[in-house]
Amino acid sequence: NAPIETVDPANGIRKITSKGKNAQSLFRLIAHDHATDTSMVLCSPLTGRSHQLRIHLQWLGHSIVDDVQYGGAVDPSLDL
Repeated sequence: NAPIETVDPANGIRKITSKGKNAQSLFRLIAHDHATDTSMVLCSPLTGRSHQLRIHLQWLGHSIVDDVQYGGAVDPSLDL
């Protein structure tokens, strides 16, 4: 459980805070590519908060590639 709060309503920015609403997600590693240091992950939201999976992955230290709003580095060499 990592509660999510909207901290910037005008821009739709949310983050994990103790004042946030209940939010639960499950993650399972499917594959890891050592060459690009990227992984394929099965993401299962148990609740339905906006941006929930993106925020939880950022909080865990594994942001989605090219998700600049929630910390994912842009990597032009990846074929997404």
